[in-house]
Amino acid sequence: MDALDKLIFYNIFINPRISKRELAKKLNLSLSSLIYRLNKLQKFIEGYYTYVDPVILGYKKAVVLHNQENVSNESVRFKCIEGYIISEIFGEDINREIEKISPAFYQIIPNRKYSLSKLDYKIIDLLVKNPLISDKEIAIELGKSPKTINRHLSFLISNNFVKIVPRIDIAKLDFLLYSIISQTINKQIKHIFKYPPIYIGFAENLEEIVKLSKFGKISIKSEYKVNNWIFNDQKFRTQFYLN
Repeated sequence: MDALDKLIFYNIFINPRISKRELAKKLNLSLSSLIYRLNKLQKFIEGYYTYVDPVILGYKKAVVLHNQENVSNESVRFKCIEGYIISEIFGEDINREIEKISPAFYQIIPNRKYSLSKLDYKIIDLLVKNPLISDKEIAIELGKSPKTINRHLSFLISNNFVKIVPRIDIAKLDFLLYSIISQTINKQIKHIFKYPPIYIGFAENLEEIVKLSKFGKISIKSEYKVNNWIFNDQKFRTQFYLN
């Protein structure tokens, strides 16, 4: 895997729904060259997760550093080679959720204002079921125009209410995922998730991580998982008539 392959993978992490034509233009590649590389890289992608921000149902959330294997109300998990785990957790009483874990470190994520429509929730529901469903397929399913769906999707994704994440066994690849705890983070970091002061980043090699270590404490990730908690969340299904 060369540097260009790694850059393609990073862009897949950022937005797996990006069109091949758009990605080729972004990377200054011919469409045929990009497709050739994507076909080679596809064998490393086991599937896709749909991350759904718990705030859309009024839950509060926090990022915690801990060593427990089983955590309830966990939306994202990153396991470190040192043995500890970074998780995003959520709940109506976030302090109670934190107490259950007794973490070594935690940061409660500030609430943010949002306003989602019933259509937004229906789109989210379809994305959870099929992360790569096309705008056109969503439009047909919901009886809306592709332009309307594209506008709502852009809003949801740009505000990180939903995020499509490739499911990859990173042990098989020669790029690295890492976490860094920093108050003075380099703006050039290729972050995938961020919970200031904790950032989850993508690095092409160990040398890149060494350079970033001057900004804060770094840990290499051995695996990660996004939980589709919303599948079984009755508050989501009953409140928005999705059953």
